[in-house]
Amino acid sequence: MDEKYFEARLAALENDYKNRVDNIKEATTLASRILDARLEGMNHIKAQLAEFLPRGEYSVAHDRLISDIKQLQILAAELRGKASQTSVNITTFIAVAGLIIAAISVMVELLIK
Repeated sequence: MDEKYFEARLAALENDYKNRVDNIKEATTLASRILDARLEGMNHIKAQLAEFLPRGEYSVAHDRLISDIKQLQILAAELRGKASQTSVNITTFIAVAGLIIAAISVMVELLIK
């Protein structure tokens, strides 16, 4: 009976050992997958960080853009002013033409009488 007991006990220990090894292998595989996913995420973040500008470069580029926007606003205002000047010139031309036509009309009326 002692021999059967030891064989049963040895079989149970071997089964327990096999289960533990299988669990360790499964845990190691799972941990490896999780680590790979984390490393891939870190590589993605690292790639994104490479696209960002340092603060100094950003400030220089931002100041340059602000300056360009101000220059464009001034240019737009000048163009609106020129458009207004064109309107004034056209109006003046029409007024002068109207005065000439009125003067000719008055002269014709005086000559006919």
